[in-house]
Amino acid sequence: MYVYEFGIIITAMIGIATVAVSYLQLRISNQSGEAQLALQKAISDAQIDLEKQKTQADKDKNDRAFQFEVARMLLEKERDITTKDVNQVYYLRDIVMSTLPADMSLKITRKMADNASNDRVRSAWNDGFVKVRLSVIPTSPAPSQTSVTTITTEYVLAQAPSLATTPNGEVRIADLLQAAQEFHITDSNNLVIFLAYVLQNTALFHELTENLNYSARGLMTTWPGRFDAAKAEACAHNPQKIANEVYNGHWGNRPGTDDGWNFRGRGYLQTTGRNRYEKSSKLVGTDLVANPDRLPESRIAAREAAAWFAQLSAPISVESVVRRLSGGIIGIAAVQAMYENLAAGTPQVTEGLTISTDTRNGDTTASNAR
Repeated sequence: MYVYEFGIIITAMIGIATVAVSYLQLRISNQSGEAQLALQKAISDAQIDLEKQKTQADKDKNDRAFQFEVARMLLEKERDITTKDVNQVYYLRDIVMSTLPADMSLKITRKMADNASNDRVRSAWNDGFVKVRLSVIPTSPAPSQTSVTTITTEYVLAQAPSLATTPNGEVRIADLLQAAQEFHITDSNNLVIFLAYVLQNTALFHELTENLNYSARGLMTTWPGRFDAAKAEACAHNPQKIANEVYNGHWGNRPGTDDGWNFRGRGYLQTTGRNRYEKSSKLVGTDLVANPDRLPESRIAAREAAAWFAQLSAPISVESVVRRLSGGIIGIAAVQAMYENLAAGTPQVTEGLTISTDTRNGDTTASNAR
């Protein structure tokens, strides 16, 4: 009997061992299959990554070739570009900005600026470079350690020391800061943008009234649809006649009057036209229609500029301010450079660029007429 029971026990143990061995073999088999699957997936992922890298390398190669070709064509064209056809510069620049990837657009606009034949052409390409650069960097932070109460006249003069030689420069800065407080420009970043725009738009307070002393060539270049050779010769170097010819019939200026001349660009915003003078009169509480020559006065100019700036809708940035107050991106590089100079801790978008605040074409200063 004991022998019989012992046989049963042995048989059971053998069965259990067999089951255990089978289970272990199954586990090993499953693990081996999983390992093979993992290995196959890793190989597949590596092949996909390799294909992606090859595709990206081919794209980079083609992009470089395309960039080189575009740059070559533009540089060849640059030899033909003068201030007489600066509008063509804007056209070429806008094609680059709108059709090429940002990295290529930055390289080409920078190359064209570095190789420009004169300041006006260089400024056009610089404006394009800065516009693209601002679109690909994080929003500029508010100037560190600054506020309306800490941005003082002394601070601005220290950051822009050439203002010390500007007639009434210190007074004008003080009036701007007071006007900013009056019209509730309380955000420190907005205040610095406001100051930067005014300083650039007036060439550090040196250009407070629009210069309309155009040569015949300058008239045909600036207003090709209005002046032929004979008409340009008849108006050349006669600012009053030019102003009435160009501005009468626009912005509320009455034909057959001196409105074009009386309401030419003045002040920190180069306010132009009877309609704009009427609006500014209401904003500052001074009759600028009857007394247009008062607009460049320090206190009035500061309050007018602050009043218009305060009406701009958020978000406020260098680009949005230039676009809304000047009607385009002309001058954005110079405004950004001034902003960076006044705003501690701001990304240096214009670092290395040759920035000129003088956009004159050899005949006169172009206005920002609105």
